[in-house]
Amino acid sequence: MKKINNSKVSRIVYLVLSIVGIACFAFWTIPVVRATNMESTDFQIQAGTIGIGGGKTSSSNYSLNTTLGESAASEFATDGYLIRAGFQYTSSIIPFAFTISNARANFSQMLPNKPKTAQTNLSVNFGSAGEYQVTAAAEKPLTAYGGTTSIPNTSCDGEGQTCTNQEAAAWTRSDVYGFGYTLAGDDISSDFAQGQKYRPFANLANNELPVIIMQSSHVAKKREATVTFKLNVASTQQTGIYDTVIRFVATPSY
Repeated sequence: MKKINNSKVSRIVYLVLSIVGIACFAFWTIPVVRATNMESTDFQIQAGTIGIGGGKTSSSNYSLNTTLGESAASEFATDGYLIRAGFQYTSSIIPFAFTISNARANFSQMLPNKPKTAQTNLSVNFGSAGEYQVTAAAEKPLTAYGGTTSIPNTSCDGEGQTCTNQEAAAWTRSDVYGFGYTLAGDDISSDFAQGQKYRPFANLANNELPVIIMQSSHVAKKREATVTFKLNVASTQQTGIYDTVIRFVATPSY
């Protein structure tokens, strides 16, 4: 590969951040509830039977939650699964919500051996008896627009400080190249050490599974974490516009 004069290298890298929030079923206080299966290219929620009705009733002394018409109202358990059907086992006063502060991270005019960072903030509201989790994965490595040349994912400083998509490590050397991220804030994995260590993103193009980056069973509003993306390129990296899509998926359980 042809070597490029460091003083004239100009690269532009874009990250498009994708958010997918999956919410469990909610019961509205209307006379009839009809269920249907919901699906997209990535997810399917099967809801063949919810019930024929339900709602809240109250008096000066009592408050009652009801569901009507469930095919089988009980608790069912098997290895790895638990279904509580027909009852309001939990009634959350904090609706589930997932937000991201900005949908694009821009690394403009990259120079070799000059790492750059960009940030976005994740925020979760969670009020159930279960837990929530946020996963992350990249659709592909940072790849030249309209081409196949890519920027490798970081392996951090290497040797005793080699990171994986499930284990963060120190990345401080300016002569170690690639793309990665770190986290600081609430409910993050402890290996990030509050923004001091990095991981590469799981690569969906290589059939790697998304990795949990936030997780908690605590009921709370505005559980927040800052994602810091980091990019460093070598002088031999081909000049161009590179992009990828990072998918953040938030899932609550009830």
